[in-house]
Amino acid sequence: MKKHIALLLAIIMLLSIMPVSAVAEADSFALTQVYEASAEVADYAEQNRALPETVNVGETAVTLAEYTYLAASAIMNTRSGISDDIAYKEVAKAKASANVITAGELA
Repeated sequence: MKKHIALLLAIIMLLSIMPVSAVAEADSFALTQVYEASAEVADYAEQNRALPETVNVGETAVTLAEYTYLAASAIMNTRSGISDDIAYKEVAKAKASANVITAGELA
C-alpha cells in the first residue's frame, strides 16, 4: 500500500511540474461554465491565500491568464445583455512588473 501511495505522489508531482496545455477540448465556453469556475477560484483563494496556476472551466483546464480573460469577458457580456458563449483565446502569462511596492496606502 505504501508503495502505491509513493508512486501516486510521484506521478502527481511529475504532472504538477509539466507544462500545461491550454485548451484541447473546447474552443468556446458558456457563461455558466465561467461562473462556476469563478466560484471555484474564489474558494481556492480563500483556502490557500493564493490563486491557482490552472482553472477548470467546464472540463477544460486553462491557465490563470486565460481564465482571467474569460472572467472579464463574462462580466462584460453579462452587463451588455449578451449570453453567447465566449470564444477561447490563448493568453500569455503577464510579464513580471519592474515596479515593486512593498507598503503603502490607497487614497
